[in-house]
Amino acid sequence: MKVIAFLLLLTLLCCSKAERETAVAAKTINTTAFVPYTEDKMHSGFERDISDTITGDGWKIEYLVKNDSTKHKDIYIQWSKGNIKRMYCGYHLLELEGHFTPRYKTETPNYIFMPYELRGDDGLLILPKNSTRPELNFAYLVGYSVEYRQIAYIPESSYSLDNLDIEVYDLKSGTTKSVRFSKPCNISPESGCITKVEFSSKEIKISGGADNSRKATEVKIIRF
Repeated sequence: MKVIAFLLLLTLLCCSKAERETAVAAKTINTTAFVPYTEDKMHSGFERDISDTITGDGWKIEYLVKNDSTKHKDIYIQWSKGNIKRMYCGYHLLELEGHFTPRYKTETPNYIFMPYELRGDDGLLILPKNSTRPELNFAYLVGYSVEYRQIAYIPESSYSLDNLDIEVYDLKSGTTKSVRFSKPCNISPESGCITKVEFSSKEIKISGGADNSRKATEVKIIRF
């Protein structure tokens, strides 16, 4: 059941390979094929409450749809500044509840952070402020630190094995480290077994247990 849920999420949130390559290469974007997103009345109850914005650093974030048969299914997030223009495809997001759509929250000199909600869980879309690095999308988030540029999440492998694993991705170095709890999580979503994630300049401290009692029975440490 875990595998099916994860594969469904992956299908809903990602573009096809061809769409993704086109979106990442700014020079190939045909802006005339897109129109601004307006509230989609075809999916009543899925209101998004989203709007275009300009960040404090001057990056423009726009929500667009293709002016074709996909305009009621897929939403595109375009971020641009100067001669940089990039696009992320939210494949089938318009057919899901509004909280699945990423919204701007904050930024660093190199990245834009756009969290979103899953059913009982959280996700995070990170957009790079250059023309070469790929966007990063973390589902099943358990915590992140803008200050230390680190994201903690439950990896795909943890949903196919009887283990509770947590990975931390470090934006500064582009590396990932993981820890495994001694007992599997017996609830779904597995993030309910994590009671606290603490970030500091020296380490990431992850506390958790085997159920949703909110009582930590183990503490794991990750250091970069």
